[in-house]
Amino acid sequence: MTEIQVGQSGDSFSINERGRTHNFLFSDIERIYGEKKDRITYDEIELGLEFLDGNTFWIKELETGFQALVLAIQESVGSFPPDWYAMVEVTDPGSTTTLWQRGDR
Repeated sequence: MTEIQVGQSGDSFSINERGRTHNFLFSDIERIYGEKKDRITYDEIELGLEFLDGNTFWIKELETGFQALVLAIQESVGSFPPDWYAMVEVTDPGSTTTLWQRGDR
């Protein structure tokens, strides 16, 4: 199971998956994507965080700490759309929506 933790200072977060911890700064995010996945019995929303180094991490809405991460993103990147969930929810499964990119601050 993946667990997300936002740093106390609000400028960083970590993702712990399969026993490995990855640490990130919000200032290193290049682009944020949203995608709806068809899980047969339900749809699941994921956020893709693309970083300056080109790596992208996908985070599922059911993962521990997801809501805290979204709140921290909204505070950190400024122009992240408040209705992002609805924007992704109305798309076809498998469609990727760019929600924010560097320069939108």
